[in-house]
Amino acid sequence: MTPPTHAMQIFRYAEQGSIRFLWVTATNPAVSMPELARIRSILAQDRLFLIVQDIFRTETAELADVVLPAATQGEKAGCFTNVDRTVHLSDKAVEPPGVARPDLDILLDYARRMDFRDRDGQPFPQWHDASSAFDAWVASTEGRPCDYTGLSHAKLRSAPSGIQWPCNSENPDGTERLYTDGKFFSAPDECESYGRDLVTGTAVEETEYRALNPDAKAVIKAAAYLPPHERPTPITRSR
Repeated sequence: MTPPTHAMQIFRYAEQGSIRFLWVTATNPAVSMPELARIRSILAQDRLFLIVQDIFRTETAELADVVLPAATQGEKAGCFTNVDRTVHLSDKAVEPPGVARPDLDILLDYARRMDFRDRDGQPFPQWHDASSAFDAWVASTEGRPCDYTGLSHAKLRSAPSGIQWPCNSENPDGTERLYTDGKFFSAPDECESYGRDLVTGTAVEETEYRALNPDAKAVIKAAAYLPPHERPTPITRSR
């Protein structure tokens, strides 16, 4: 595994020509990204093949070489997790209109057409619908802070108000409150990242983090004010 690539770095690669194929799903970078003139210029390059998968005909979709219409909530089955860790199951209420399909169906169709295989030569991914995809996600969370191993579509269907992770053999009905024992997931041997400098964005090294936070407590950081890199355009009002 390698660290994820920052969104602006992805566009920098596309601008330089090292990325020639870009698949945008459920986001609208032609409106949401900084330096919009530059981003739109990159998306409009002839050498960049752009696929947009969305439920709306967005500004990014207008620049796409291929548009894949996606189903929206209520037109597909799947799970979502609230900010309070409550996991919910959303069943399909109606069929999607026209040729629109759920995101998962589109991506699985692409994987099959590309004949993706795992190390054992089996089709990859091996799941085939929302339920089996959720089971694969559940397996990947075992032993992690967000342990879902006690969850399944069937269990969530029997709990209309949802279930809060962690939900496992130790907490079969979910966990309402975290940190009641005074322990946190910020210990140097547990945390996934050591943070970054708020001004430069430079990653904090492990040795520095261990010295700063040996007892796994909250870390409060401060930074001096810096003017924004890109100032908003003044609003002009017509009479």
